[in-house]
Order: sequence, then structure tokens, then C-alpha cells
Amino acid sequence: MATMTVQDPRVARTRRAIIDAARAALLDGDADRLTLSDIATRAGYSRRAAYANFTDVHGIIRAVTLDALELPEGEGGRMTAPLAPDELRRRILQVLIRIEAERDVLLRIAQLPSQPGLTDALRDVVDEIFDRSRIGMGLGSADDIHAAFLVGGCVNVLRGWIEGSLSGTPEQLADTATALIALIGARSPSGA
Repeated sequence: MATMTVQDPRVARTRRAIIDAARAALLDGDADRLTLSDIATRAGYSRRAAYANFTDVHGIIRAVTLDALELPEGEGGRMTAPLAPDELRRRILQVLIRIEAERDVLLRIAQLPSQPGLTDALRDVVDEIFDRSRIGMGLGSADDIHAAFLVGGCVNVLRGWIEGSLSGTPEQLADTATALIALIGARSPSGA
């Protein structure tokens, strides 16, 4: 029997069907049906196929979130230098525009009881914007505390905007985030 990888078209087809089924269940208001078995059945696959692709429902929810934001699962390319303010703003704005376009499904995910999938996926999104292990915001590589606050703060802002507790246009939020990151970078003893 051949070993299947994510690049295998059969695996990709199964994963896609499971992600689409979970997304449809969320949009249909079937949040109570979000078990691995029910999602697999809805996708036309066995529970075993679902477990072969995802460890649990949280993994499926994370994949749905990343899919909605058009980000690949897994490790992305990491930055090799601090981001210029214009590039940082562009990356943040790109994410905010995707969130705005996919707000319905993301809001349903945010409303799920005890589902870390959205927060985990948003953390992945923020890590795609800037790499916490190499502070790409001009804060200097030794300033992990600032980086942790920025990552956590960005995740909270994105989640709050999805849930409607924060308002503003994507452009306003991107401008505010970029300005605050620059301010923190300027106040950091190791900042550029």
C-alpha cells in the first residue's frame, strides 16, 4: 500500500471535502453537529478517513479558518529581515479584507463553545504577518515580551473584530495596528 501524503491527490480531495463539509455545517447553523463523525458523513467519507486527516474537530475548525483566510496549513516562509511599515500595513490589511469577506463563517466559529480553533488559526495568521521567533517589526531579536504582547494583542483585535466588539474598516484597523507597532518599536530599548 502506498504511503499517502498531503500532496497525494486523494488526501487533498478528502481534506478538501471535510473542510467544505465543516464550513457548510457552520453556515447552515449545524454547530451542534460538529463532531468528526458527523462532518465525515456530511463529506461522504468515513470517520476513519476524517481521523486520518485531522486529529480532532479543533484541527478541522483551524483548517476551515485558515482556508477562509486563504492561508496554507503548516509552516509558511519566514521573514529574514524586519518588515518596512508599508509592507507590514499591506500584510495586516490583506488579512483584514479576507476576514471581512469571510465574516459569516468566522463568526460562527468564534461562537462555538470551547473551540480553540479560531484563536489558534488567528495566531497562525499573525505569525504569517510577522515571525515571533525573529521579531520582524524593528523591535530587535531579544525583545520577546514585546513580541508576545503584539502577537496576543493582534489575535485579540482580530477576534474582537470578527465578533463585532471592535469596529472600523480594514483600512482603519491596519493603520492603527501599524502605528501602534511602530510606537512599541520606537519605545523598545532594542528597537530600530
